Amino acid sequence: MKKYARVFIKNGFENTYFLGMLTETDLKRLGIKELAHRINLYQKIRDIPKFTIPVAVPKDPNSWLHSLGLEMYKPNFQRNNIKSAQDMEALKIFTKNDIKEELGIRKAGHLRMILDAIQCLRIPTHEEKIITKMEEQIRKACDHKLENVNKEEEKFWTDLIQACLQPGSGAFSLETILKGKLQNLRNECLMISGIVNCLWIVIVMTLSRSIDLRIAGTDPLSLIFLVVFGFILVLQFVCMLIHRFTTLCHFIARAPYRCGQEYRTSISLMSPLSSEERAVQRLLPEVRRLMQNQ
Repeated sequence: MKKYARVFIKNGFENTYFLGMLTETDLKRLGIKELAHRINLYQKIRDIPKFTIPVAVPKDPNSWLHSLGLEMYKPNFQRNNIKSAQDMEALKIFTKNDIKEELGIRKAGHLRMILDAIQCLRIPTHEEKIITKMEEQIRKACDHKLENVNKEEEKFWTDLIQACLQPGSGAFSLETILKGKLQNLRNECLMISGIVNCLWIVIVMTLSRSIDLRIAGTDPLSLIFLVVFGFILVLQFVCMLIHRFTTLCHFIARAPYRCGQEYRTSISLMSPLSSEERAVQRLLPEVRRLMQNQ
């Protein structure tokens, strides 16, 4: 396996920060063709603790690059006049090619790390602050080298943090990126609507001049209006039926009647907790107890 060390270093995966991002597909893209070697390497990579990029606004580019293990690119940022936290706002509009050409970051591992880190360049939300605080409390509770006492319990806590205390993808979406995507969606919808309206006007004007043309015993223009508006009415009726059916299903699901259970006098309007949320609630007393014993 030592022969692949040069492959990892060449592609920018020279430390555990970057190795933890690799998947089995990535290993194949790096040129590791033997399936057995890829599986063996991937199993070892999965044992590496995952490096989590904090969602925060750094003090300056130098400290930010140092925390990512990319301090070798400090001169590149200096040459591009990125010297303060305010200057780093420009990174949000950098594309992959911009980072390659302007900042000189071309290695695959370094490029992926810098792209992920740019996504986290913002003020954390209230939910993310709570999650970060909870992670710190659990890590403090497990700071007594639990793996030396009970490896299974250590694995349980590690899996719990990964499964239950990782923010959803929606929590990491940047407002600027979301705004740009919404603008693109609006522009595309307006363009499609304009094209459809133009085609409709052209068809109406063309058919209005064909006075002698008859289809099914009537003029084409009247037939088109009949078909279009008839389709709209049928579609509205079907959607109304679907809406009524889903409302009925929702009402039945929230009814206080449960087979084999006691009668409940009220209908719950709260969404049921997920399995991960229930697991966290069950474990919170144990976490507090461990913290008090420390």
